[in-house]
Amino acid sequence: MMAGAARAGRPTLLLTHPFAALVRPAWVDEVKATVRAVGAATGTTVVDVAAALRSPLYVEVDGFHPNALGHRRIAALVSRAIGAQAQ
Repeated sequence: MMAGAARAGRPTLLLTHPFAALVRPAWVDEVKATVRAVGAATGTTVVDVAAALRSPLYVEVDGFHPNALGHRRIAALVSRAIGAQAQ
C-alpha cells in the first residue's frame, strides 16, 4: 500500500514511535529499525519523531507522552516532510 501511494506521487510518511522520548522501553529500538526498513523498502519518508522529542521540554511529566509543545513539534516535522515530498 505504501509503495503504491509513493509511486502515485502521494505523500507517504512513516513515523517512529512518538512516545519514546524519555522512557525507552526495550522494544523501541526494534520498532524503529523495522520502521526504517519498511521506509527503505517502499521508498517512504521516515520521520524520526522519537529523536525529535528527547528533550523534557516536549514531554509530559510522565516522561512518556508528548505535551502540547511536543505535539506542535510532531506536526511541524510532519508538515516539513510532506512539503519536502511535494517539491
